Amino acid sequence: MSTIFKHSSEVLDALDNLPQVNYSLLSHDDSREALAKLLGSFTQEGVYKYPIWENLTDFVSVQYEYAWEWFGEMLVDREVLLLFEPEDDWQVFKFSNGADLVDVFNNCYSFVFYITTESNNSLICFNDHNFLIASGDAKKWLVNFETVKENKLILNTNKND
Repeated sequence: MSTIFKHSSEVLDALDNLPQVNYSLLSHDDSREALAKLLGSFTQEGVYKYPIWENLTDFVSVQYEYAWEWFGEMLVDREVLLLFEPEDDWQVFKFSNGADLVDVFNNCYSFVFYITTESNNSLICFNDHNFLIASGDAKKWLVNFETVKENKLILNTNKND
């Protein structure tokens, strides 16, 4: 399957201008394994269906164009994995400090991305409709995030609990 977009190239271009950011690229096999874990933990059937964010089993979301800037607070000193829609780009990045993603995304065009941890206990997505979608442990963070409360942003969920 050919890649339509190479988001990883865009991220690498941004990283060229951010020498302070500590990151690595996962191998093809490790990238596929990270995707499989994400799908198994957070999607309805555990298999890839485009787009991933439409197939999440349990999430909270908020629509806010610059919600990705909140990673500067949410992901400080947290090691994270950055993934894309697999049909767009299979490459997975590992960042030592998730807060660095604010600088990275500030230097990139907009695209759908997913952030998780190696332990796969949380998932964050930012989609092409400007929704920040949180699943797993990230749900609690988004629900309690002061910026959401202060600005009375509307939280959406796919659960009635």
